[in-house]
Amino acid sequence: MDATVRTARRGAAVVALWAAACAAAAQAPPRADEHACRSAYAQARVAVAALHDGLRERLLQSTDRGWWHFWHERSPSSAADEIGEALALLRDPAEAAWEPGAVADPEAALQAFGACVQRAPPPGRARLRIAAYELHEGRPDLRGAPVADARIAVDGIEAARTGADGRAELEVPAGPVEVRASVPSTALALAEVQAAPGTEADVALVLDSGKEVVSTAHAAIDALVGTTLPEGFDRLVVRLTEGRQHRPVRYLDRFDIEDGAGNTLFRFDDGVAVDAGGDLRCIDPAALAARLAPYRGRPLRLSVQAVDADGVTWQAERAFRYGAGPVLP
Repeated sequence: MDATVRTARRGAAVVALWAAACAAAAQAPPRADEHACRSAYAQARVAVAALHDGLRERLLQSTDRGWWHFWHERSPSSAADEIGEALALLRDPAEAAWEPGAVADPEAALQAFGACVQRAPPPGRARLRIAAYELHEGRPDLRGAPVADARIAVDGIEAARTGADGRAELEVPAGPVEVRASVPSTALALAEVQAAPGTEADVALVLDSGKEVVSTAHAAIDALVGTTLPEGFDRLVVRLTEGRQHRPVRYLDRFDIEDGAGNTLFRFDDGVAVDAGGDLRCIDPAALAARLAPYRGRPLRLSVQAVDADGVTWQAERAFRYGAGPVLP
């Protein structure tokens, strides 16, 4: 075994999942033994982050999925397809009009990332043996009873669940990964693992209970045209996804409209219902349009929180502007 494991108990109310892991990767300094495409991915992510909210969100989604396909699924062709989608979106004249002349650096960085995933070999694999425990303050190692059916995620994407003995095994990319164990909405443990190709590592995760755990999703709004919600829209449905996986919800906690800085402008919980497919459907589009009218042309953000049938709390945001016309700061 050639692995270094650091386990942390966290009481933070919100856990940023895959997006947070991506942001951390983009900010971390390169390691001497680091895969070349990790640096190209990080540079692409930094360049894309300089764009406006609506375009940035969608490009980051494609960039992150491209990295996932290459790093975790070992599929350079799928990674290249995702990066190609990001480049096509970046070159869309309607999007470029938001920030004329501001796309050169992101385009070059995405092209470099795409070239890297097509020429460099994907990472090797390592095997992790996971053991999840309840927190026991009275023991030196803090390990209490095994936790059955804990959700095990690698870099923010669920990969396995523990059995009755609190254990699970899975393959991960060799190199640095974040492993997370959680019990929906109440308990959490995180470990940063560094494993060499072809090795196995034991990872003990002690779950700190009694804390709200909120998972991060992406909010897709069917009524958007690009990043604009047109005036006169007569339907609005919000679907929560994680990666490419639909996350149907059971009930809504909140449905907020915020300004570009994240300040709440108004809540619209009573105007939204959960439909049979687990999506959030606006039941009075005209009333929502009336509430949005004073903010026409300004950067806005939808912020929602909802709970699924397993008790997992999901939080998602989506930047947009309401109505056509001049773009206002």
